[in-house]
Amino acid sequence: MLRPVMTNSAPLTREVISDPAAFAALRDEWNRLLARADWPNPYVLHEWLQAWWEGFRGDRKLHVVLVREGGELVAAAPWMIDKRTRSGLPVRALCPLGLNIGFPDVIVAGPPRECLQRLVLDTLRETRCTIALLRGVREDQRAALRSLLDDSGGHYQDNDLPEIFLDVTGGAEGYKSGRKTKFWANVRNRTKRIGKEGAVTFERHRDARAADAVMEAICAISNKSWKGDAGTATGQQDTFERGFRRLLELQGERGEAEFCVLRVDGRPIAYRIGYLSNGYYYEADIAFDPEWKRFSPGTLLGHWHNEQLVEEGVKEIVLGQDFPWKNEWSPSRRTLRDFIVYRSASPYAWLVGKVDAFREKRANKRDQQK
Repeated sequence: MLRPVMTNSAPLTREVISDPAAFAALRDEWNRLLARADWPNPYVLHEWLQAWWEGFRGDRKLHVVLVREGGELVAAAPWMIDKRTRSGLPVRALCPLGLNIGFPDVIVAGPPRECLQRLVLDTLRETRCTIALLRGVREDQRAALRSLLDDSGGHYQDNDLPEIFLDVTGGAEGYKSGRKTKFWANVRNRTKRIGKEGAVTFERHRDARAADAVMEAICAISNKSWKGDAGTATGQQDTFERGFRRLLELQGERGEAEFCVLRVDGRPIAYRIGYLSNGYYYEADIAFDPEWKRFSPGTLLGHWHNEQLVEEGVKEIVLGQDFPWKNEWSPSRRTLRDFIVYRSASPYAWLVGKVDAFREKRANKRDQQK
């Protein structure tokens, strides 16, 4: 569907892609848009989104929205329609592809307000979804989105989404000086202790041909970790395993994959998956076998890999969403924005928003009382 929108220059037109083959054909044009938007985020690369869709789509519906100005692509939203739950209530939600792994975002290189109107509000109305979820919204887009939502009179939540990262532009010395003395003492101590358990090997793969061997190790470790108890382990669900395998193959073909495994006497006890893009390393997943917890295998693997990345000149190591266990790695945080937009003129969306707000207020009150 195309809809003209008058601006100061050429009119904007809106297009919806629901056919996976049509989305696959957009690769070059999509990645040119990313370059124009200057957004070094591997989770919105066309190849990454395509691989995620092929592996994780399940029964979701593809609903990618494009905005063009004079025929040129100036904005895009990698939406899908999903059935989810908010505050115990079932909702039909607009979600970005890849929501369960990284911080996918809408991509805007044209007039921000007009583009966001087409990508978000028009799409909510058209699909009659209850909510739209936007993760990792950049600060430079936040003001335009808030202004648009305020003027529309709709209900939304704008929450902090802290991201932790290591600035390693200072090289090896900067990396070492940025960690506490106690951290390095623990690394040395646990390295020595784990060495007494058997032959310790650190593996690093970047080739798509390693995907099969790496996935076998990932599934074995993930099933034993806390993710196994939570039912989110890679090896427990076919879609997870298929999705990660496809992502590893894809990034391996691009030469940007990073699959690392720590083994003791050949037994895999920790893994780390990530991607390189424009001098940045993005950690996508990390886990370890709880039987080896006393040796902190995840920390040992992460440190070994970080040293390799720093030596090769990586500028920044992005560890993703802020969790307490990451505090020992870096004090550096930056705040992205996490938006939940409720469809206007929908009594059910209004109800979901009110329940969400009540639960959030109650949770904040409990936090203040602790």
